[in-house]
Amino acid sequence: MRAFALETDFGEGLMINDYIHNGAGNPKDIMKIITFILRYAIIVSSIKIFLKKVLTFF
Repeated sequence: MRAFALETDFGEGLMINDYIHNGAGNPKDIMKIITFILRYAIIVSSIKIFLKKVLTFF
């Protein structure tokens, strides 16, 4: 998962950076990327919380 998160951060982060600093790119594409990153972060966070509860239960 970390490799995937890093790939998302570096690969798509450049596109977001160009949009913020240069105004380059389509706002709809930028929102798709940001939404995907946020959804991924929520899923990973939920899995970590779940595993922490399960592992401390045993």
